[in-house]
Amino acid sequence: METLILGPQDLERAGRIIRAGGLVVFPTETVYGLGGDARNTQASTKIYAAKGRPSDNPLIVHLAEIGRLSTVARNVDPVSQYLAETFWPGPLTLILPRHSNLPRATTGGLDTVGVRVPDDHLALDFLRHADVPIAAPSANRSGRPSPTAFWMAQKDLNGRVDAMLQGPDTRIGLESTIVWVSDKKVSILRPGSIGPSQIRQVLVLGGFHDFEVQEVSTSTANVPAAPGTRYRHYSPEARIQVFSSLEELEAQVVTLKNAEPETPYGVLTTHRVQTLPSGVEGPRSKVLVYQTLEEYAQKLYRDLVTLDQEAYGVIFLYQPQGFSSDSEGIVLALVDRIRRAAGLVG
Repeated sequence: METLILGPQDLERAGRIIRAGGLVVFPTETVYGLGGDARNTQASTKIYAAKGRPSDNPLIVHLAEIGRLSTVARNVDPVSQYLAETFWPGPLTLILPRHSNLPRATTGGLDTVGVRVPDDHLALDFLRHADVPIAAPSANRSGRPSPTAFWMAQKDLNGRVDAMLQGPDTRIGLESTIVWVSDKKVSILRPGSIGPSQIRQVLVLGGFHDFEVQEVSTSTANVPAAPGTRYRHYSPEARIQVFSSLEELEAQVVTLKNAEPETPYGVLTTHRVQTLPSGVEGPRSKVLVYQTLEEYAQKLYRDLVTLDQEAYGVIFLYQPQGFSSDSEGIVLALVDRIRRAAGLVG
């Protein structure tokens, strides 16, 4: 299949491809998405095939505006409606009862659906031109790091989709927070840049004082499945090792050098980890230091893929410890993605 490369001037063409049942890669504020008409069974089936994604892993439906929510979900409860009105457009996905308009091919066979309105001008313009709800998981081969730059999506899916809408690197770099409202609880099924404290504050302002916000695993009974939580995700080809302190990093590097002295390795860390031990850096190493947690989140997937391409066999990832209320969401999301990449979760 020849994949068309489109720009912002080609949105009408991109919309026609979607309405005809085709697939279009497009940027959002979180990661690049692989989009198809959410109401079209064949389009959703093609999304799973292009990614090599298990068919029971549900797709998130993207809308151009909150006013279209009733076209993909039914019986929206007051708390979910309030969260949508507060955080959309934005990186929050709500798990809601599926509207009959949506085939189960889109929802992984479930009676629930994940929905959000992205906070990206190009994504919203694309959705308006398509004029249909768009099912869009991340635009990568299943299990690999999500694409946060156009070239990453192109590397994974060129020749497997009808078109790609080229845009800038994504602003956040980690997938959306996924929440489910049930039984006086707002359950966070996947952490993202919108954290529990932020959600609690919003609920109090909205008068929903009696709702508890909690993080739960989607393996818990009676909790709906959520994208990015049931299988190993975000993993590069390189082996991932996680560290939380300089002492831990130094010990891991020494072990690697003793066991595999010829193996090149990368280190991704932040300004929180100051002067590295002298034994960490060397001729076979590449150390990347991010100045903020937000920069770490934005560049994590990109740099994992880049280090893969440069044939680094092992990548040491700093797992942040502790956080302020302002950085809570980013830290929880980073820890989740790092541990999943290392195979420590899922």
